[in-house]
Amino acid sequence: MSSLTLIEKRCLEDLFEMSGGFVLDFSDRTFEELFDDTLGINIWDSEYEYMSGSKANRMRCFWKKGDDQSVSKILRVLLSIVESNDNYSEREFKKANEIMKRLENSKPEKKEHSEDDLKDIWEPGKIRLFISHRDSHKKEVALLADRLREYGITSFVAHEEIQPTTAWKNEIIKGLDSMDACLAYMTDDFYESVWTNQELGYAESLGVPVFLYSVNRVSPEGFKFDIQTIRGGEEALINTIKRKFSRHKALKKGLLDSFHSAIDGSFLGAKKALVDILGLDLEDSEIVDIVSSINGPAKYINQLSVLLCGDEIPDNIKKKHKIIESRYCDLLQNKILSQHSGGRFSLKLVDGKSYFEILDKDSEAL
Repeated sequence: MSSLTLIEKRCLEDLFEMSGGFVLDFSDRTFEELFDDTLGINIWDSEYEYMSGSKANRMRCFWKKGDDQSVSKILRVLLSIVESNDNYSEREFKKANEIMKRLENSKPEKKEHSEDDLKDIWEPGKIRLFISHRDSHKKEVALLADRLREYGITSFVAHEEIQPTTAWKNEIIKGLDSMDACLAYMTDDFYESVWTNQELGYAESLGVPVFLYSVNRVSPEGFKFDIQTIRGGEEALINTIKRKFSRHKALKKGLLDSFHSAIDGSFLGAKKALVDILGLDLEDSEIVDIVSSINGPAKYINQLSVLLCGDEIPDNIKKKHKIIESRYCDLLQNKILSQHSGGRFSLKLVDGKSYFEILDKDSEAL
């Protein structure tokens, strides 16, 4: 619902000549195009039917049901039409322009939804990521959503998540209202859609994190976000999300579960699992669990034990993740163990050997 006051509505009605049931000189067709081109909505839908159903009454209904940002966009178009004519009241025009700017600058309140109401679009207990995309790329976006699930992220992919029997617009709004972050899946045709532009603007107005993920080197348009466009593929995207949600329990759980399960994987998988948890803001108890997994009850067959060797980090991995350390054991010491608030753990080279052991200052070497 917009925040237009009764006095503001009367001013707009006078300027747009709505007293006779019309809106300026719009025909039924051009009136329909106004709302379709600007907002992607059908103003002749029964949702906007009010009293006689005239153009003026449908505009009044839209003012009541639309949010401030949507109403301001329609006002901007109408004011540009009024300004192109010679016959208008400058006083009314100035007042209407002030109304439009007030609506543009208003910030919508993030609506609260019950967990039961959201169970059909979000997986519980995970980071909620709304992916704004063109429908022609829904298959690629669905694959990306599956990949992100491994990191404790549940994704809203409009064409996949909405049930056929559900009013799709309401579900999209529900997803936008309840998201933790928004991902713009930027393709060449991204900005040709009214919906993707509105979804991005909605996220910006709510103040949630926005990730601009350029699939084919598309540059952002319109809103000026204070973040860089992500161009390095999925790895770069995941690293950016990790930095933003480094303390989020769901993200940490997904990554740490993958790390702990590397006990049954390969040595290469163990090294990747270490790199994957870089950037997380770890609690002391989580660091203790990491140490326990590396040593484990079956220490000498545990694949994670490779992290205690002096293996070198390949240059391509160092470059991709901006790592300055030379060995995986240095990475373990400097980026993981050093986070313990009490400085409890450290690495010591075993005498006459080429591998390290983890020392616990609160007890004996583990």
